[in-house]
Amino acid sequence: MSRRLAIVLAIVSVMLACTHTPPQRPSQRNGQSALSEADSSLIQLMELNHRMADAADGEIVACVADHHDDYYRLDCGAWMRRVRTSDAPMPQADSFWQVHWRVRTLKDRLLVDEQKQVKIGRTDMVKAIDEAITFMHEGDTTEVLAPWYTAYGAGGNGTVPPYTNVRIEITIWR
Repeated sequence: MSRRLAIVLAIVSVMLACTHTPPQRPSQRNGQSALSEADSSLIQLMELNHRMADAADGEIVACVADHHDDYYRLDCGAWMRRVRTSDAPMPQADSFWQVHWRVRTLKDRLLVDEQKQVKIGRTDMVKAIDEAITFMHEGDTTEVLAPWYTAYGAGGNGTVPPYTNVRIEITIWR
Protein backbone atom coordinates (compact mmCIF):
# COMPACT_ATOMS: atom_id res chain seq x y z
CA MET A 1 0.00 0.00 0.00
CA SER A 2 2.72 2.46 0.89
CA ARG A 3 4.53 1.50 -2.28
CA ARG A 4 1.43 2.32 -4.35
CA LEU A 5 1.05 5.60 -2.50
CA ALA A 6 4.67 6.45 -3.22
CA ILE A 7 4.20 5.70 -6.95
CA VAL A 8 1.01 7.81 -7.14
CA LEU A 9 2.76 10.69 -5.34
CA ALA A 10 5.72 10.41 -7.69
CA ILE A 11 3.45 10.52 -10.77
CA VAL A 12 1.50 13.52 -9.44
CA SER A 13 4.77 15.29 -8.61
CA VAL A 14 6.11 14.72 -12.12
CA MET A 15 2.84 15.93 -13.68
CA LEU A 16 2.83 19.09 -11.60
CA ALA A 17 6.47 19.76 -12.36
CA CYS A 18 5.83 19.44 -16.12
CA THR A 19 3.21 22.18 -16.30
CA HIS A 20 4.33 25.48 -17.78
CA THR A 21 3.47 28.98 -16.73
CA PRO A 22 0.36 30.19 -18.53
CA PRO A 23 0.80 33.19 -20.87
CA GLN A 24 0.63 36.58 -19.25
CA ARG A 25 -2.37 38.79 -19.81
CA PRO A 26 -1.60 41.95 -21.80
CA SER A 27 -1.88 44.11 -18.69
CA GLN A 28 1.00 42.18 -17.12
CA ARG A 29 3.43 42.38 -20.05
CA ASN A 30 6.57 44.43 -19.96
CA GLY A 31 6.06 47.86 -21.52
CA GLN A 32 2.66 48.29 -19.92
CA SER A 33 3.83 51.50 -18.28
CA ALA A 34 4.71 52.93 -21.72
CA LEU A 35 1.21 52.05 -22.96
CA SER A 36 -0.32 53.72 -19.93
CA GLU A 37 1.78 56.83 -20.55
CA ALA A 38 0.64 56.93 -24.17
CA ASP A 39 -2.99 56.49 -23.10
CA SER A 40 -2.54 59.18 -20.47
CA SER A 41 -1.05 61.59 -23.02
CA LEU A 42 -3.89 60.91 -25.43
CA ILE A 43 -6.47 61.53 -22.72
CA GLN A 44 -4.75 64.78 -21.75
CA LEU A 45 -4.71 65.94 -25.38
CA MET A 46 -8.38 65.10 -25.76
CA GLU A 47 -9.23 67.04 -22.60
CA LEU A 48 -7.19 70.01 -23.83
CA ASN A 49 -8.98 69.83 -27.18
CA HIS A 50 -12.37 69.88 -25.40
CA ARG A 51 -11.34 72.89 -23.31
CA MET A 52 -10.20 74.72 -26.43
CA ALA A 53 -13.48 73.89 -28.19
CA ASP A 54 -15.44 75.19 -25.18
CA ALA A 55 -13.40 78.42 -25.26
CA ALA A 56 -14.08 78.77 -29.01
CA ASP A 57 -17.80 78.28 -28.42
CA GLY A 58 -17.70 80.99 -25.77
CA GLU A 59 -15.98 83.41 -28.14
CA ILE A 60 -18.51 82.71 -30.91
CA VAL A 61 -21.50 83.08 -28.56
CA ALA A 62 -20.10 86.40 -27.31
CA CYS A 63 -19.76 87.58 -30.91
CA VAL A 64 -23.36 86.54 -31.64
CA ALA A 65 -24.54 88.40 -28.53
CA ASP A 66 -22.58 91.55 -29.51
CA HIS A 67 -24.16 91.74 -32.95
CA HIS A 68 -27.78 91.14 -31.87
CA ASP A 69 -28.59 89.81 -35.32
CA ASP A 70 -30.79 86.89 -36.22
CA TYR A 71 -28.21 84.16 -35.84
CA TYR A 72 -29.22 80.58 -35.26
CA ARG A 73 -27.06 77.64 -34.36
CA LEU A 74 -26.31 74.91 -36.88
CA ASP A 75 -25.95 71.27 -35.85
CA CYS A 76 -22.17 71.40 -36.41
CA GLY A 77 -21.78 74.17 -33.78
CA ALA A 78 -21.44 77.18 -36.09
CA TRP A 79 -23.90 80.10 -36.08
CA MET A 80 -25.62 81.36 -39.23
CA ARG A 81 -27.61 84.41 -40.27
CA ARG A 82 -29.07 85.34 -43.60
CA VAL A 83 -27.71 88.56 -45.10
CA ARG A 84 -29.65 88.44 -48.38
CA THR A 85 -32.43 85.96 -49.09
CA SER A 86 -34.42 84.89 -52.09
CA ASP A 87 -37.27 82.54 -52.92
CA ALA A 88 -35.22 80.82 -55.62
CA PRO A 89 -34.65 77.07 -55.51
CA MET A 90 -32.49 75.42 -52.86
CA PRO A 91 -29.59 73.21 -53.89
CA GLN A 92 -30.37 69.51 -54.00
CA ALA A 93 -27.94 66.78 -53.03
CA ASP A 94 -25.51 65.80 -55.80
CA SER A 95 -26.23 68.95 -57.85
CA PHE A 96 -23.47 71.36 -58.89
CA TRP A 97 -23.50 74.98 -57.68
CA GLN A 98 -21.11 77.90 -57.67
CA VAL A 99 -20.09 78.92 -54.17
CA HIS A 100 -18.15 82.04 -53.23
CA TRP A 101 -16.86 82.45 -49.70
CA ARG A 102 -14.81 84.99 -47.83
CA VAL A 103 -13.22 83.93 -44.57
CA ARG A 104 -12.27 86.58 -42.03
CA THR A 105 -11.06 86.50 -38.48
CA LEU A 106 -13.59 87.66 -35.90
CA LYS A 107 -11.63 90.94 -35.92
CA ASP A 108 -12.39 91.25 -39.67
CA ARG A 109 -8.99 90.41 -41.21
CA LEU A 110 -9.49 88.75 -44.62
CA LEU A 111 -7.91 85.28 -44.77
CA VAL A 112 -9.55 83.51 -47.73
CA ASP A 113 -11.52 84.74 -50.76
CA GLU A 114 -12.42 81.74 -52.90
CA GLN A 115 -14.97 80.68 -55.46
CA LYS A 116 -15.51 77.27 -57.00
CA GLN A 117 -18.09 74.89 -58.32
CA VAL A 118 -19.07 72.29 -55.72
CA LYS A 119 -21.19 69.19 -55.66
CA ILE A 120 -23.73 69.60 -52.88
CA GLY A 121 -23.37 66.98 -50.16
CA ARG A 122 -19.85 65.99 -51.14
CA THR A 123 -18.26 67.68 -48.09
CA ASP A 124 -15.14 68.92 -49.83
CA MET A 125 -15.31 72.24 -47.97
CA VAL A 126 -15.14 73.02 -44.29
CA LYS A 127 -17.99 71.64 -42.20
CA ALA A 128 -19.55 75.04 -41.43
CA ILE A 129 -19.83 75.94 -45.14
CA ASP A 130 -21.15 72.50 -46.10
CA GLU A 131 -23.90 72.69 -43.53
CA ALA A 132 -24.82 76.33 -44.19
CA ILE A 133 -25.27 75.67 -47.92
CA THR A 134 -28.04 73.17 -47.18
CA PHE A 135 -30.17 76.04 -45.78
CA MET A 136 -29.52 78.49 -48.62
CA HIS A 137 -31.45 79.37 -51.78
CA GLU A 138 -29.93 80.37 -55.09
CA GLY A 139 -28.64 83.94 -54.79
CA ASP A 140 -28.63 83.97 -50.98
CA THR A 141 -25.79 85.47 -49.02
CA THR A 142 -25.22 84.04 -45.57
CA GLU A 143 -22.82 84.86 -42.77
CA VAL A 144 -21.51 82.04 -40.61
CA LEU A 145 -19.60 82.42 -37.34
CA ALA A 146 -17.59 79.23 -37.13
CA PRO A 147 -15.49 77.92 -34.26
CA TRP A 148 -12.17 76.48 -35.36
CA TYR A 149 -13.37 72.87 -35.13
CA THR A 150 -16.07 73.50 -37.79
CA ALA A 151 -13.80 75.67 -39.95
CA TYR A 152 -10.13 74.93 -40.65
CA GLY A 153 -9.41 72.97 -37.48
CA ALA A 154 -6.25 72.37 -35.54
CA GLY A 155 -4.09 72.41 -38.67
CA GLY A 156 -5.34 75.54 -40.40
CA ASN A 157 -4.86 75.66 -44.18
CA GLY A 158 -1.84 77.85 -44.86
CA THR A 159 -3.64 81.20 -44.85
CA VAL A 160 -5.89 80.41 -41.88
CA PRO A 161 -3.85 79.77 -38.72
CA PRO A 162 -4.60 76.71 -36.60
CA TYR A 163 -7.39 77.01 -34.02
CA THR A 164 -8.83 80.18 -35.61
CA ASN A 165 -12.49 81.07 -35.12
CA VAL A 166 -13.77 82.73 -38.28
CA ARG A 167 -16.57 84.70 -39.91
CA ILE A 168 -17.50 83.27 -43.32
CA GLU A 169 -19.64 85.07 -45.88
CA ILE A 170 -21.14 82.64 -48.41
CA THR A 171 -23.00 83.30 -51.66
CA ILE A 172 -24.43 80.49 -53.80
CA TRP A 173 -25.79 80.35 -57.36
CA ARG A 174 -26.10 77.92 -60.25
